[in-house]
Amino acid sequence: MDEDFAIRVEDLGKKYIIRHQRSSGYLTFRDVLSERVQRAGRTLARPLTRGEKSPSVIPSREEFWAVRDVNFTIQRGERVGLIGR
Repeated sequence: MDEDFAIRVEDLGKKYIIRHQRSSGYLTFRDVLSERVQRAGRTLARPLTRGEKSPSVIPSREEFWAVRDVNFTIQRGERVGLIGR
């Protein structure tokens, strides 16, 4: 590996926390049914193991990784442009 670099980045990541909000402060029967049907479609690929329970509440937050485990080096004299925040 050439040690003549100006910048080295290892294991760079950007994670967003997405918060799901409900307009009302309670779960309706329709919300529960809709969530169960969606979850049933996902569990066809992986059935629950013995003793594992299917959660009945839609999570209020979710993690979303936009970038994960990115590595790069920028050599001396190279030009780099950054776009965004």
